[in-house]
Amino acid sequence: MTADRAQRINARLPPEIARKLAYLRRRTGASTTEVVLASVERYFDAVSADEGDAAAALREAGFVGCAEGPADLSGSYKSALTRSLGRKA
Repeated sequence: MTADRAQRINARLPPEIARKLAYLRRRTGASTTEVVLASVERYFDAVSADEGDAAAALREAGFVGCAEGPADLSGSYKSALTRSLGRKA
């Protein structure tokens, strides 16, 4: 299949999902194809939006800012680690 051609799908829908699809078609006047296309687009946008922002995921998990240390630790961590390991030897 090439990217230029539309892909046909065949799906089995549970009764509740079929009722929801029928409702959306009646309410919007859209075809089944239009409802499915819009649904896949919205679902894709929701899933892919979560993918790109690792920093936001770390903040949301409470990982960012959960510890304390010197303000310049990102630039001086090697010397701090060397001092710490030297005390253990």
